[in-house]
Amino acid sequence: MRGERRDSLVQTIDFAPTLLDFFGLPIPDDMRGTPLRDTARDAGLFGSFGGHVSLTDGRYVYMRAPAAPGNTPLLEHTLMPTHMHRHSCPRSCAAPNSSLLYDLLDDPGQERPLADDEVELRMIGLLVELMRANDAPPSQYERLGLPYTGPVAAEHLQIRRQWAQVEQCQARIVPGDYPAARSALTRRCATCSPPRRPKLYWPNTPPD
Repeated sequence: MRGERRDSLVQTIDFAPTLLDFFGLPIPDDMRGTPLRDTARDAGLFGSFGGHVSLTDGRYVYMRAPAAPGNTPLLEHTLMPTHMHRHSCPRSCAAPNSSLLYDLLDDPGQERPLADDEVELRMIGLLVELMRANDAPPSQYERLGLPYTGPVAAEHLQIRRQWAQVEQCQARIVPGDYPAARSALTRRCATCSPPRRPKLYWPNTPPD
């Protein structure tokens, strides 16, 4: 690998297997990543709790939003709850409750969302495949309006159903909302901002 350049799609989950492989150590069977020299994945999965569940195949980025405005069911499956209550960039505010599709070749800045049924259907198929491979709980499929079992079909397309909201929210984004020195939003879009999540408490722990 030394001195070699590749165009393979990789993720941070590949770092640990790469180091183990480099030092000649066995890679545990439950590791999802692969050594960089062997990496040849079709897509990479990413996202944040309660927000878009997204993936990229290197050409397109697909951000799957909740199927319903209430963003339910939203369950935590961790002993270390992590919450992100602020959007980090204009495009994530463009429609936090709407699915988004970007062509990185023609729009590397992800500023012009697309409505392309053929591409969306293919990306949904990759998304469901990766969710199943990573043991996503049934509640996530319900939240996103995706099939827990069975094939992906045209009924699972979501962008065109939510397109009016995407256009409305984009019209609200103006340069003055994003000062050069700040990446977070200075105001929330009342039309598309997701509902605030209720606080979750451990048993026998009183509210604040």
